[in-house]
Amino acid sequence: MKPEETGKSTARFGIIKIGLCIAGIAWLFWPSQPAIIRIGEPGSIRGEVLLFIANPLRDRAPEETTERLLLMLRQGRCIEAFKFAGEDDALIKEACNARAASLPVLRWKFIDRVDHKGIVNPQYRCELRAWEEYMSVKLMKSGNEWRTVSWAFPPGA
Repeated sequence: MKPEETGKSTARFGIIKIGLCIAGIAWLFWPSQPAIIRIGEPGSIRGEVLLFIANPLRDRAPEETTERLLLMLRQGRCIEAFKFAGEDDALIKEACNARAASLPVLRWKFIDRVDHKGIVNPQYRCELRAWEEYMSVKLMKSGNEWRTVSWAFPPGA
């Protein structure tokens, strides 16, 4: 093999390595993926995660919708929050009266998000008056907006 050919094959190999690295990084940050890294806690009934690193390029609209709901709960606007979440009018007053002792939500932290077949499920750790609780929200896109399908303290309840 001639020395010139060795240099050309090394250059091609270098270009291929750079291309693969760029493709790998692009895949990690692809906007449709909500997480770059998500490691679930083995055996967790609640679906808790040990490590969650959110994709900075993800669509944040579902999280913004959920945070509007949390803000209403924080402000003590229970009836408005339940209506925003799509709850039945017949159950709203009863539910708000029953939850009055534990609401409002004082603080929250985004801890996880799972997207599956058009349903987005962001999860938060919420600090209520007397304790911390997990909150899970399921959202579905309707036209240009995200609407709440269901929500629960704790997730899956």
